[in-house]
Formats: sequence, C-alpha cells, structure tokens
Amino acid sequence: MKNLVKVLLAFVLVLSITLPFANSSAEAATKVSYLMNKKKEYTYYFPLADALEDSKDTFKFVKKSGNFDVWSGRYNFGYKETKKGLYLEDHREDLTYLQLAYPIKKNKKWKSVGLTYQIVEINKKVKVKAGTFKNVVVVKEYMETLPQAGYAEKYYAPNVGLILTKVSNEYTNFKAKKSQELIKLKNK
Repeated sequence: MKNLVKVLLAFVLVLSITLPFANSSAEAATKVSYLMNKKKEYTYYFPLADALEDSKDTFKFVKKSGNFDVWSGRYNFGYKETKKGLYLEDHREDLTYLQLAYPIKKNKKWKSVGLTYQIVEINKKVKVKAGTFKNVVVVKEYMETLPQAGYAEKYYAPNVGLILTKVSNEYTNFKAKKSQELIKLKNK
C-alpha cells in the first residue's frame, strides 16, 4: 500500500510540474502571426495601377524602426503586431491603421482612421499566383459614413501576411476586382 501511495504522489508531482509547460507551449503553438516574413521577398501585381506606374513591385524587409518592421519597394511601409492586432504604418500618408484586430473572430468589427473594418471570413482557402493558402482571414474595410463609396477586402494568410486585395468602387463599376495580388514569394 505504501508503494502505491508513493507512486501516486510521484505521478501527481510530475503532473504538477509538467502541466503548466504543456499549457504554455500549446498556447504558443496556437498563436498565429499575420506579419510578413522578414526572410522572404514579396512580389505583388497591381492590376488596377495607373498606366504610368509599373504594375509589379517587390518588397523587402529593410530594418526595424521602433516596433515596426519596415519594408521597401515602390513605397515604404511598416507592420507591427501586438496582442491587439496587426498594424500598418503607411509612410505615404503618415498614418497607422489597425488592419486586423485580435483575437480573430468572424463578424468582429472595429474602427481605425475613419474606416470601419469587419472580419467577414476565416479559415478560407485562397489561390493566388504565388500559391494556395489555407486559414486565410478576409477583412472588409469601408467608410461607414459613405458606404456607397465602395469597399476593399484584404486577405491575410498566417505567417505570410497580405496576399490579396480586392476593391469595389466607382472605378470598378462596383464589381469586386483584384487591386493587389501576391505573385511571387521567395527566400532572400
């Protein structure tokens, strides 16, 4: 009987030591990032670009600036991720937007810099020229005060970032059309 009690106590001791580590590693494994991968180069195609602009551009990670990862290509921008979400720092407009609010939940809404955002799909499978991506999150963004102006939909793949943008506005005759598509993703 004493041996049985010792074995049970040893088992309880082992569980009490390992269980907290098991939970924290499970949480870490389920934390998904939507940041762009700094070890990759991203080439996008911009089908709605003006005739004067090049319709393709490659973006590369160039440096860390504060909490933002700075990317350079046709223009510079930065991304950072916090427990609240994925933020875009647009250097052309000198604004920071909350692009994707965490935790990811279908129909979740938030506002940032005059726009309303809503997660309209999760776990979507999306094919772009750079490949097929699973568990993609689709975010619709629009001006709540001017919904007739149209909207944009942005598609974010886990551990890759933005893979596709579609817009529907007066320039597209209010039909959703690709305005940015990831066509190549390669190692630096």
